[in-house]
Amino acid sequence: MEMISIEKTIAIMIGIQGAGKTTFCKTRLSDYEYVNLDTLKTRDNEEKLVKKLFREDKSFVVDNTNRFKSDRERYIPTAIAKGYKIVGYYFESDLKACLRRNRKRSRKVPENVIKEYYNIVLNNRPTYDEGFDEIYTVINDDKEMIITEYIE
Repeated sequence: MEMISIEKTIAIMIGIQGAGKTTFCKTRLSDYEYVNLDTLKTRDNEEKLVKKLFREDKSFVVDNTNRFKSDRERYIPTAIAKGYKIVGYYFESDLKACLRRNRKRSRKVPENVIKEYYNIVLNNRPTYDEGFDEIYTVINDDKEMIITEYIE
């Protein structure tokens, strides 16, 4: 499996629950420091970790849904100021497949929440105007992660 190279980079996952974001992080971005609100429990804990990673000039991945531009703005302005390469991974998801994957999880997300997030993410797709240097589309077909150049 191809690993994605590191140069002072912040990788921002964008997609609904069950899209494969965490699997992608573990298989393609395992050399990056890992930031995830679910594991850190509070936004305050997340903010402290992100500040520490920026202070130490470490590359890291933000594995949250990042469904709104305002979610992504938590990281991008500081990343620009600190000279980071900013890469977005937009998970173009099949809602039925995400719901199916969710049913197999130990910590299930309520289906109505996934459906709500699906519509939000569709209507808040990332743009280069936000400050991204690169954006990729990721499609998880359950056999592989297909990565292509993102088209706005």
